[in-house]
Amino acid sequence: LTPAFPPTLPADLAWIVQGIGAIGATTGTLGWGEDTAGLSMRQMPASVAYAAVANVTTDLVVTFESTERLQNRGRVTVLVPEEFQVLCTGVLLKELSLPGVVECRVFPGQFTVVIRDALLPGEYTFAVRVVVPASTPAENEFSVILKNREDVVRDARAGIFGQAVSQMGVEVLPLKWTASQAGDTTRITLSVEVTTDIRSRA
Repeated sequence: LTPAFPPTLPADLAWIVQGIGAIGATTGTLGWGEDTAGLSMRQMPASVAYAAVANVTTDLVVTFESTERLQNRGRVTVLVPEEFQVLCTGVLLKELSLPGVVECRVFPGQFTVVIRDALLPGEYTFAVRVVVPASTPAENEFSVILKNREDVVRDARAGIFGQAVSQMGVEVLPLKWTASQAGDTTRITLSVEVTTDIRSRA
């Protein structure tokens, strides 16, 4: 028996086993049992970060930590609110600590990064560009899913709450850094461009 787990843990975890067999000329229940504890579900540690400013183009930074090992051409699929526009071709995808990327595929409400080399247990971070919607999505949740090259789920985190979208006249510029090799010291530059007057509310 291989159960398919839901995205989040259900309120009722009980499992019921029922024995069915012949009772005379008919078929009926011979016995049953209940496991009230059920199965536990572990969610992979993961997070997303972005500048939640209406209509800006910004980096969506995805971080996850998995105990699974994926062979080459494993996949990281990120489910995003459909109102977000994802841009991840060429230099718009920043590999950061991923072990190489073959390609990034965008679909409605999600994108998939195909990893070139094996993914060992550990923490990883990468970023893509997104266009933030004009207002906070009604379904404002993200999920991060690891799949092997056979498209079988190996680890996942669902239900990551997104940020409320702010109505500010600010354009977030791309992140810049001086080094990205393991163990190196790097200087990270965060820049914004103010496109409208921002007045004090005092």
